[in-house]
Order: sequence, then C-alpha cells, then structure tokens
Amino acid sequence: MKDRIRALAPGPFLNLYRRARLWLLANRYCGKSPTEVFEDVYRRRRWGSSVEPDHPFCSGSGSKDPVVVDRYVDAMSRWLRQFSAPPSVVDLGCGDFGVGSRLRPRCGSYTAYDCVAPLIDSNSRRWAHLGVRFEQIDICTGPTVPADVYMIRQVLQHLSN
Repeated sequence: MKDRIRALAPGPFLNLYRRARLWLLANRYCGKSPTEVFEDVYRRRRWGSSVEPDHPFCSGSGSKDPVVVDRYVDAMSRWLRQFSAPPSVVDLGCGDFGVGSRLRPRCGSYTAYDCVAPLIDSNSRRWAHLGVRFEQIDICTGPTVPADVYMIRQVLQHLSN
C-alpha cells in the first residue's frame, strides 16, 4: 500500500511528509538518554520485527541484509585471521548480535555492549552457547574492558539523533 501511495504522491508532498516525520521523531527523543531512545526504538519495532518469538529484537536491515552483512563479515573475517592468535574483541553497540555471532568463531574473548537491558538479557540467553559476555552499557559514558579490537558498526550515525 505504501508503495502505491508513494508512486501517486507528488514529490513535494513526499518531501514535506519526510521532513515532518523527522521533526516528530527528533522531538520525541529530544533530551532523552541513548538508553531511553533505543529502548523506545526496539519497543516500537522501528527497525523491524524479529521472526523469532524467544528473541523479539531486530536491529534492522543493516544487521540482516546479506548484501551489507556478508561483505562486512567476509572482510572482518579476513582481517581477524591476520592476528597471530584470535584477538580479544569488544563489540560496541552489538544490537541483536546477528553480525557479531558470525564473527565470534574468529575471536578470543568477546564482550558485547548495548544500552538496552532487555536486549542484552535476550542476547545472553540466545547466544549463551557462544561464550560471549553481554553487558548493558551506554558506550558514550560507560567504561569498557581492554581488548585487542574494538568494533563499532552502524552505531556512530545514531549519536546525532
């Protein structure tokens, strides 16, 4: 239905609609902490829905789209193999851990951070077999553990939000 409306609507109307929508979102989140913002994003399923009932979190197409994810995982896997021993890794903003789970086998210790407590709890259960330490932390203010590699993927663009 949305595609049909987009095809019929004039360009200036669509631009006005997009600007109004961005303005509403900016006002909704103005003055809120990253934790409050991302809890709302996941609760409202702004990035999509998971098909798994036990793990209701979805971090969006950037964590699921094979065109994006496969290239990233391949490049990172090649890079991680260059270490003489599997490196310790800190994943800053791990989201639903769909990408991190694919990189985990190439790493030594692995700590994954996100600011949404229910997401961290869900990840801890879902990915327990991978031996990952999941922790809730706001990476803008909280301390992290020392590591050989710090990964921050599709996170920085949200700081201005």
